[in-house]
Amino acid sequence: MVVANNNNERLQIVLTPNRSASWRFNCTVLKFFGLVIFGIAIGWSLAGVWIILPFAGLEFAMLVYFVYRTSQECYRKEVLHLSDSSVRLEQGLKVPQVEQEFERAACEFIKQVPSHFWSAAVIKLRCRGRVTRIGRFLNSSDIENLWNQLVTTGIPHRVVGKTQVKDSNPFGL
Repeated sequence: MVVANNNNERLQIVLTPNRSASWRFNCTVLKFFGLVIFGIAIGWSLAGVWIILPFAGLEFAMLVYFVYRTSQECYRKEVLHLSDSSVRLEQGLKVPQVEQEFERAACEFIKQVPSHFWSAAVIKLRCRGRVTRIGRFLNSSDIENLWNQLVTTGIPHRVVGKTQVKDSNPFGL
């Protein structure tokens, strides 16, 4: 998601990934899968195939780990502060962990068009040879929204690359 706040002489753009499920919903899904996995495993162990129990436990542990990591990454945030003299980028998980400040006069936004239409574009901030990618967790529509916001800031911008494949149906059917 892209949210722009325009204060007096400062523009603040907040970037967050789309959260399709809350942590409570994820826990409900994990409970359901846990019941199914261990229900089947206990049924097989009662039938004499007890060796399935450690594998069911490992499967469930991996499912919990990956759902947790995915849910945690959904709280990543980037805040772009644009003032008259500087551009500041804060990146982190819930709180700013990395802060970078750039001189506005030397900055340039670059939009790299993907080589395939299924991929999303990439937006980079370039300042004095240092290149930083912005909004790597955004989907295609959010990247377009961010680009439209950045174009209106007055900072130099350019588009590089060219989409090679324009149609998903090469045979014209």
